[in-house]
Amino acid sequence: MARLFTTSFSFEQQSYTAVVSITECQGTHTVMVYLPDESLHHLLPGGRISFDTMDGHLLNYPHLASAEELLTNVLQAIEAYREKQPLSLRISQL
Repeated sequence: MARLFTTSFSFEQQSYTAVVSITECQGTHTVMVYLPDESLHHLLPGGRISFDTMDGHLLNYPHLASAEELLTNVLQAIEAYREKQPLSLRISQL
C-alpha cells in the first residue's frame, strides 16, 4: 500500500510544501519526503529524504544535525495530515 500527498509546513517564518509518499510493506512504513523549494536544499541536498518508521533510521542521508528543525517541522505536518491514522514518525540518531 502507498499514499502520496502534499502537506504544508513552516520553517524560519516561511511556509513551504512537502511532497510525501508513505509505503507499507510487511508492517513497516517507509516515508519519502521531497521538498521542491530549492532554498531548502542547502540543509537537505536534493530536497529528498527517506526513513523507516519502524526504527526511525534515516536511509541514504546519515548526517542531518543541521536539518533537525526542518525535519521536525515536516514530520509534525505529516502527523497532522495523517491524524486519522497516525503513524509513529520519529527520527533517531540525529
